[in-house]
Amino acid sequence: MQPSPSKWKSRSATLCAWLVGLAFLVTGFAKAYDVYGFIEKATYYRTVEARHMLPIALTTIGLELFLGWALCVRWRPRWIAGGSIAVILGFSGLILFAWNAYGIADCGCLGSMVDTPPAASLIKNGCMVLLLVWVFLVPGPQVHRKRVWVGAAGSFALLVACAQMVTSQI
Repeated sequence: MQPSPSKWKSRSATLCAWLVGLAFLVTGFAKAYDVYGFIEKATYYRTVEARHMLPIALTTIGLELFLGWALCVRWRPRWIAGGSIAVILGFSGLILFAWNAYGIADCGCLGSMVDTPPAASLIKNGCMVLLLVWVFLVPGPQVHRKRVWVGAAGSFALLVACAQMVTSQI
């Protein structure tokens, strides 16, 4: 017995949300692993003064971890998918600007762990946007409140641990 077309749509949207959420979590944790390496890569963009980079880096890491968590647990899928699309398009615009203006060789998407060429990052971002459009159009089921709060507490604890690790290195 095959699932109905609406179940296929819902399941495929859930899979797309998990894939993009996992990508956000991986990039967020990669940046959190070596925050100062990420800051060094981000200074190549020359859009923000160096003294403001630490709070912006922590905000970026927190945003990516939050979006990844929210997509994986399916919390408000339409809102999170729309917000994620906006964030990815903003990051892609920064990458295009720095690539054309300064000739960056590494976008810094994975911090200092892996060198990612701007072209590869833009292709990845395009694929993520396509997946998120499907999540936006077919939001599927939302999660139970208990799961949301447990996931939020875990994500917040990870962010606090990351911030503590960074401040202890200063």
